[in-house]
Amino acid sequence: MTADSNKTEERRQKLSSFIFKLTTCIVLFLIIQVILTISRHLYQAELRIEESTVRITLYVLVSIVGVCGVLFYFLQGYSKRDSTSEVFTQRNEYFLFVIPVAIIFNSLWVSPSPWWSGELMSDLSDISFFFSFILLFVFVINLIRRHKHEITRKKETENQIDKEKKRNYYEDRELGEYENDSLKRYDFARDITKAIVEQGAQNFTIGILGEWGSGKSSVYTLIKKELKEINESKEYVTMDFKPWYFGSDNHEIIRTYLFQLIDIIKEDNGFDPLLDKKLRQYASYMSAFNLRAGGMIFSFKDFLDKYNPSKDSLKISDIKKKIDTLLKKSTKKIIVFIDDIDRLDRDEIKMVFKLIRLVADFPKITYILALDEKVVSASLAESNDEKSIEIGKRYLDKFIQLPIYLPKAEQLNINNMAWERLPEDLKQDNLQQDELFQHMSTLEVTPRDTVRFVNLVSFFVPILKGEVNLKDLVYLLLIQVKSPELYRFIGENGSNLVEGDTMGTVRTGLGLPTGLNDGLKEYFRKSVSEVEKYQDILTDLFPRAEYFYSGEKNKKRINQLILDKDKRICSSQYFAQYFRYGLPSREVPQKVLEKVLDKLKDQKLSLEEKYKLYDEELNLYDANDVYKKLRFHVEQADEKLKSTMIHLAMRQYEQMDSQEAKFVIEIFLRVTVPMLKKTAALKNILEQDWSLSLTILIYKLSKKRESDTVLIEELATKIRSLYNKQASMDFFRKLPSEEAETLLREWFKFEDESIVKHRVSKWFGNDNGTLESFLSIVFSHKNNLGVEETLINQFLKSTNYMDDDFLKTVFKKKNIKTIEALAEARKNKSSSYLEEFFYAKSKIYDYVYERLAEIVEVNMHTSNGVIYLKSDLNNAMELVLKFGDINEVKKINNLLNKIHEHNRGHEEWEESVQEMLNEQRRLEDQDR
Repeated sequence: MTADSNKTEERRQKLSSFIFKLTTCIVLFLIIQVILTISRHLYQAELRIEESTVRITLYVLVSIVGVCGVLFYFLQGYSKRDSTSEVFTQRNEYFLFVIPVAIIFNSLWVSPSPWWSGELMSDLSDISFFFSFILLFVFVINLIRRHKHEITRKKETENQIDKEKKRNYYEDRELGEYENDSLKRYDFARDITKAIVEQGAQNFTIGILGEWGSGKSSVYTLIKKELKEINESKEYVTMDFKPWYFGSDNHEIIRTYLFQLIDIIKEDNGFDPLLDKKLRQYASYMSAFNLRAGGMIFSFKDFLDKYNPSKDSLKISDIKKKIDTLLKKSTKKIIVFIDDIDRLDRDEIKMVFKLIRLVADFPKITYILALDEKVVSASLAESNDEKSIEIGKRYLDKFIQLPIYLPKAEQLNINNMAWERLPEDLKQDNLQQDELFQHMSTLEVTPRDTVRFVNLVSFFVPILKGEVNLKDLVYLLLIQVKSPELYRFIGENGSNLVEGDTMGTVRTGLGLPTGLNDGLKEYFRKSVSEVEKYQDILTDLFPRAEYFYSGEKNKKRINQLILDKDKRICSSQYFAQYFRYGLPSREVPQKVLEKVLDKLKDQKLSLEEKYKLYDEELNLYDANDVYKKLRFHVEQADEKLKSTMIHLAMRQYEQMDSQEAKFVIEIFLRVTVPMLKKTAALKNILEQDWSLSLTILIYKLSKKRESDTVLIEELATKIRSLYNKQASMDFFRKLPSEEAETLLREWFKFEDESIVKHRVSKWFGNDNGTLESFLSIVFSHKNNLGVEETLINQFLKSTNYMDDDFLKTVFKKKNIKTIEALAEARKNKSSSYLEEFFYAKSKIYDYVYERLAEIVEVNMHTSNGVIYLKSDLNNAMELVLKFGDINEVKKINNLLNKIHEHNRGHEEWEESVQEMLNEQRRLEDQDR
């Protein structure tokens, strides 16, 4: 029977019910009309109460009864508004509707009389008319309330159904639905049902054979539904028996089965009551020997009681014959479903087969077993060799009279079933149906795999939505279902599969970490069975996994930013997230970010309110994680939201003490500021007074925007003004050394070099403490002691900020000549940078002379080309020539003259060669 026929039958039943109710109302209405009309004609003239007090008292009492009746009906209807929505579901409703209508009709049209005439029947009729009208009004009110409640109930039911759909958790048996027969097995189940129905009175066993997860339980469900549909005359009684509830006590299987059979028979009226008694007697004999965890317990008294002929001359075989006779006389058949036999151990399986073929092989009982033939045969075998397994199969054949092999479900039907049950969010995301189907077909996904896969997806998608790439998550879960060992391998060896310099890997060559080698490849092939099946899906997730199959390095260049933006599993930033049930405490959820960004779009909020919101919501999380994720949101933001995000990020930058956090925000600004299309938006941001560091950063970013020339000039002017106002040793001393050094270096870009040198030199004067603070900024090293060339380079860098007047005083001061003297000076003084500074100054002449002498020695007797001096050597040489003594200057000039002489000869030769090449090109051009 199909779903359409069910609907037709339902409509037919509703129509029959309506006709019955209508007929009942009409008949009742006519009866009441006859009674009222006859009563009024017979008694109206005879009954009259002259005494007004008595008459009024009587009418009041009648009215009180009427009021109580109406009130009772109203309260009853109100209390039952939740339990029933239909009209005339109870007998009293017929009377409460039809009687008032009949009274009103009779008073107005059948037997009209003057109002309050004094005649008893007439006056009672008037009172009845009044209360009938009220009662009918209350009836309509209750009807309206029921209708409204029904609408509300339907909405709640629909909402509940929607919630159930959103939940999307399934069981195997849920695949067996007519309206959802995704595996197209309804016809197959109907044929089995037909075989069951046509079975005669003898005992019969049908086996539905199929591999684990092939959909046997869903076929069971379809058979049961089909039996229910065709069982209109109640000819069949169905029973589900689950033999795997009993643990090690296998004999309990028989006893429990018999008592469950007794319960089923008792609930049905189609069996002889004596059958109940005989089955209990039979079950009692079966339990004479009881197995317990501690061994076998034997009840000697019970044994004598049961087998003493003086008490009961019937033997157990006689009881069984009596049961057979009673069942044959019955008009009912019993169908017993036993599922998941392949989950039992060897002894339990044998006990089940003894039950159905020896102990409970009663007539008119059909057993339907669902099992995996290979698994059960192997369980019944004495060993794992083929011969023993074949013996196990023969043992199985003795018990199953009709083996039906479950047809393999078409892979396309399985795939469609999965697609229909996947959350809608996935289908709206980047998950491609064809691509998913291809992977599912390659992996040979079974119906049970599909149920587990869909349930896993339905569980993890709401948890990890927004935190990972949903397509990658779906493929990873598919791997988890089909190959738990591959899933574990991925989790344990992610550092060798992801892109990026993290997770303890070292990148070499074109990108393979040192861990990805032949040893890991061999371990992969040993750990995972049928590895070739997983090549496509694994390399889709991890391009590097191609190494496991081809042994070749992946030479394709992969953009790490794109991987991070898409939250791919092969991104080193997101890999770990796929194996968590939630985010680490300091990582910001995407839902929180989206909530904050939605609120920032509210134009009613002031900038201060937005900053307060931004600060309160996001300061709880790691700044690196927040701004990394915000970078990907800003691309989809409109101009106003981008401007707001930049403004708030700059405000937070100003509040940060951590240089690491500032660096993260700086990266965010480097990405977002160039995205602003309108210069006006950036100008509005810059109307606020920002720190010197932040203003310089925005200046650099604005230079990338070719249309912002006016803004760039304005920023340059503003930066010069800030240097003029703020630049002092006290100002730089308060800043982190790295930021202070950057600002000193950037100063030359906005101010004339001589002005910068003059202002910095004025800070020092005769104050060694100020010079020590300055050197602590520009001497960017941990320990220069013993590395003479490094010390000299730091010295040269620091002199870039000093004018000639100050440098003259530096070169006049007493030098520290040896490294030992420097070490001793550092022990006795706290100004370590000053000692290193003056030690480097004392070594600068030696440094220049030795380098120049080496250059002259190497190049004078060779045909090498023009000699070029490195910039640091040039700078050091200029200092010696400016501030060194006469002898030092003379020696340096002698070496320079030799170099100039060497270069002059080579320069003339290079010029002649160049003229010859030019002439050759000219002649070639003429020929052409």
